[in-house]
Amino acid sequence: MARIYFDVTDVVEYAKKNNTVTGIQRVQLNIISLLARKHGGDLVRCVFLDLQRDTVCEFDPSLREAGYEFNGERLLIDLGLLRPSRFFPSKYFVKSYLRRYSANKLQRTLHKFGVYLAAIFRRSYLRKMGFHAAAGGAKAILVTRIEQLPVAASYVNLGAPWWFPQMRDFAAAHRARGGTVVEFVYDLSPVIYPEYFAPRESLAFNEWLNRSLDHATRAVCISEWTAKDLRKYAQAQGKAVTTQVVPLAHEFVGFDRTTRVTTPSSLVDLSRTEFVLCAGTIEFRKNNLAMLKIWTELANELTAPLPLLVFAGKYGKGSAEFQRALSQDARLAERVRVVHAPSDLNLAWLYQNCLFTAYPSQYEGWGLPVGEAAWFGKFCVASHVTSIPEVCGDLIDYVDPSNMGSIKAAVKRVLVDRDYLRERERAIASAELRTWSRVADEIYQSILSA
Repeated sequence: MARIYFDVTDVVEYAKKNNTVTGIQRVQLNIISLLARKHGGDLVRCVFLDLQRDTVCEFDPSLREAGYEFNGERLLIDLGLLRPSRFFPSKYFVKSYLRRYSANKLQRTLHKFGVYLAAIFRRSYLRKMGFHAAAGGAKAILVTRIEQLPVAASYVNLGAPWWFPQMRDFAAAHRARGGTVVEFVYDLSPVIYPEYFAPRESLAFNEWLNRSLDHATRAVCISEWTAKDLRKYAQAQGKAVTTQVVPLAHEFVGFDRTTRVTTPSSLVDLSRTEFVLCAGTIEFRKNNLAMLKIWTELANELTAPLPLLVFAGKYGKGSAEFQRALSQDARLAERVRVVHAPSDLNLAWLYQNCLFTAYPSQYEGWGLPVGEAAWFGKFCVASHVTSIPEVCGDLIDYVDPSNMGSIKAAVKRVLVDRDYLRERERAIASAELRTWSRVADEIYQSILSA
């Protein structure tokens, strides 16, 4: 059987700046690791662009040590892109850690100094700061430079390739020789809502999307909503596209639906209080500022103590305004906690121990946090827009993300009526949810049929 090559260029570049994964990178890693374990390195391979050497490389993903927790430093060492340190944290992850202090240069400098002091005098404290153990004993796996793929092979892009035109051309050349090219499409938000993105990102995405329509054998979409958007876009461009929908999973890899998650040391204080969770990148599109305003209003309206509002995610576009809102309102800051760039363990514990979750996003291609909350038996108040209702159907309640009154009313109902919350949780606990194994199998079959 012909090989399948998954392009992981964006994962590799992401690993140079981030110690934890989110969104698209999480999806890729889940699918590729499952298929590599099931079908082996003879059939499932990975390719990536080595930007420093401007060459495409391939490797066998089954040779990498299995583990649910992403470790960017370990990935870079495995691929021979980083020399391991036995003592100090990687510079990549120091930068990642310091991003949470990007709004204050003095704080950033002091915390950078603190990281290196901890590495010398208090190494146990590094773990509390979110740093993984050093991968100093790791050795690189075999990575081979290649010029092109075998014609019978399938090139599959599961990621965010628009920043790498070299790989777009690599895919087009493979298709021109008669090979199969499968492009994964998560959403068209940079086209439909360019205001949520930097101008250069929207331009890069548009160029990639237009070119990929010319060479893709098939486009696999993660929701019916995305498939509809893609077909509409292709028609407007005068191009044809073959689409197939493979919905994503609810499963949170590494944790089953019933096992209790051990409390991470950095979250012990949260184990003593009620909290509502907003998981996902802290950015304008996710409506985080609306949640802050709602929490301020609820604090004045409710007679019972208001739970803590916890945001778990990286800072993204628009987060500076979010951070200013907290820094300028001491009372609000006392009611809010930010867990920046949480590890999988931290995020799993937050899902399992929250009162419920809120996800009033303005636009999504799927909505991973909605499904992941359900995996841990948690109810979610979510937007009724785009693909989000496809994730959990009638298991959860929906709001109009452009109407703060709608969001507040739904949140307030669950806070006040705990019998209603428990009733909704019972329905979630008995529901059949999708696993990543099922998703990976459906994608594998889709690639073969293409």
